[in-house]
Amino acid sequence: MARIKDLPLNERPREKALLFGIDKLSNAELLALLISSGNKKMSSLEIANNLLVKTSGIENLKYLTLDELLEIEGINKAKALNILSIFEIAKRAYVEVKRKKIDINYLIKYFKSIYQNEKQEKSFLVLVNNKDELLFIKELFIGNENSLAFSSRVIISYIVKYDAKKYYLVHNHPSGNPLPSQNDLLTTSSLELITLGISCSLVDHLVFGKDSCYSIIQKKEIK
Repeated sequence: MARIKDLPLNERPREKALLFGIDKLSNAELLALLISSGNKKMSSLEIANNLLVKTSGIENLKYLTLDELLEIEGINKAKALNILSIFEIAKRAYVEVKRKKIDINYLIKYFKSIYQNEKQEKSFLVLVNNKDELLFIKELFIGNENSLAFSSRVIISYIVKYDAKKYYLVHNHPSGNPLPSQNDLLTTSSLELITLGISCSLVDHLVFGKDSCYSIIQKKEIK
């Protein structure tokens, strides 16, 4: 049996999370943290990988019942409850956020915390319904100010999936300057036209800098 303590320090799930951040862990490594310990046959990481293979991906875990989890080798009642609890927490958190009315002020506050000290450029898609209630927030891409791009195909697929009527685009400039590039402006205009064709309107495209953000639709900087 391959033991986690035999792995290099920066490849052990717990140590890796502490060194590099929880968001740098793979799906299997995150599950290994939940599973916590292995057994005589498998490490927690091997159990996690086995679980992902059995369910064909982490997105299907939320559909498993307690009994179905217990059928998987290496999963006992305590580990199964740990897994079920994390999805229940996520579901409740999603319901609480979904009830919120989304506007630009809310998004500025929300993304300021996300982008604080962020060294890479990251883009997000925010989908809302006709009542401005949140449907979905998705991190789309990671890049830099010269390579980041929004894919119309990906954005449209999410709009259709969630039957969104409005959406926001959000990204940051790690340089600290929130002023949009020419590519930012062209991308915004292009996506605005494309999504109108499926009856979904772009509310705004927010570009975050160090101390403020720029609204491309309103054409002004917002502190």
